[in-house]
Parts: sequence; C-alpha cells; structure tokens
Amino acid sequence: MWRPYMQTLFAFLDIDLGATLCLRDASLEAFTGVAVANVKDGDPHSLLREVHRSLKRGGRAVFQEMFFAPQSETAAWLSRQGNMYASLSTYADPLRSLGMRTARTREAVTGRGKIGARDGLPLGASDEWSKTVVFLRVGNRHRSLAGQRSQAMCG
Repeated sequence: MWRPYMQTLFAFLDIDLGATLCLRDASLEAFTGVAVANVKDGDPHSLLREVHRSLKRGGRAVFQEMFFAPQSETAAWLSRQGNMYASLSTYADPLRSLGMRTARTREAVTGRGKIGARDGLPLGASDEWSKTVVFLRVGNRHRSLAGQRSQAMCG
C-alpha cells in the first residue's frame, strides 16, 4: 500500500559546482557529496551556501573530504592559498558561519604521502592525510539566507 508520508525522493545530481542548485529553499531533508570543498574553478563557499539554502531546518549533510594533518607542509600551503580543506578545523569554520554544525566525523581512510605517483597533494612525502566523512546538521536558518531563492533557470 502506498503511503504518501513514506514517499522518498532520491536524486543523483552531477552538477556544475560553480552554479546554483535548481532546488527550492528548504526542500531537502539531506544532501551528500564527495570532495565538495575541492572545487577547482569555483567557489566551495558558494556551493555550501546553496546546499544550506536547500536544506530544511534540522536537515543533514554528509560529505567525504580529504584533509591533511594541521602541522603538515600541505596544510600550511593550502591554508596560505585560502583552501578550506587544508584541515578539518579550516573546513568547519565556514560551515559554522552558515549555520551548519559538525555532528560527528569518521576517518574512512588514512595515509602518508601521495596515493598515486601523479597526485599533486600532499606536498611532503611524510605528510599525513585522511579521507574523512563529515556529518553536518542545519540549525536555525541563517538570517542572511532566509527567504533567498535560487536564480537558476529550472526547466
């Protein structure tokens, strides 16, 4: 028997990370992504603002990111570049400013040095890294985000 209150929509989006999400405000219960902070030609803060805008109050986001040990050569270099994925602490600060809080984290894989010979990071051969799953919760709607609508053309 179909029960409308049990209806779930799952969508896989392959999105342009520099674009607005074609979703209504507070329309999602959850959002997940991999390496959203590692936006090469975009603004990860803009994407995270869009995720926050699309999540309902109490909504959840789960991201897998690669972080580097805070004392490593790689974390120092990334911090100087202004990259939020330099370490878990530099990642959490912009999220807090949006009204998202880290509920918990879980290291999925850890290592030292490059994973593959052609990898650019980490810089140092002994730099430690971790692929970490970050579980986030949306608190109260951030005042500057409340009522904003996506400018995307949704066909």
